[in-house]
Amino acid sequence: MRDEQGLEEALANSAVETCITLLSSFDTAVRREAANTLAMLCFSEMAKMSAINGGAVPTLVELMKDRELGVRTAAVAALMTVTTTDQGKKAIVPGDEVGEDEDAPTSAGVPLLMRLLKEPELQLKLNVLKCMANVSVHPAARERLIGLLGYCKEFTKSTAANAKPKLELKSDEETTVLHESAIKSLQAMKRTDGKPV
Repeated sequence: MRDEQGLEEALANSAVETCITLLSSFDTAVRREAANTLAMLCFSEMAKMSAINGGAVPTLVELMKDRELGVRTAAVAALMTVTTTDQGKKAIVPGDEVGEDEDAPTSAGVPLLMRLLKEPELQLKLNVLKCMANVSVHPAARERLIGLLGYCKEFTKSTAANAKPKLELKSDEETTVLHESAIKSLQAMKRTDGKPV
């Protein structure tokens, strides 16, 4: 799958559908690898649509609550690639009511993203920030993300100053990467009139 031909062959042989099925496996490693593979496949527009139409988004949202960090990280990576499309944005926020309920229905992916941003793992934070930037153009998602705006602003200030409160960063490079991702997410949360939310 490292080239275009490999991707085409994988898609022609129902790789997306297979991954969606495997997301529900009892085996942690299988769930993690299915989500990682789906994330890679979904760089293809055709794969994104197959994943959305195949019901992957609600399953991936559910996996954001998995007890295993690797599964949560891979699930958000897959959502990050799927939510670059309008259909993906709508799928992660279907029927969401604006509010702060983190125990909202399974389809309510935005509150779970907000919760995962507070975890200490670098790759998970980066995936969450990129996914938040993707979905923030959806009005209901943006309304939910407003509650996190203060945390993101504090986060960008602390990383800019190279301080490390609330974070377990291992290096200045990680601080810089997180800072840049947080800035991009904040910029994505701006209204179309250019004013911050």
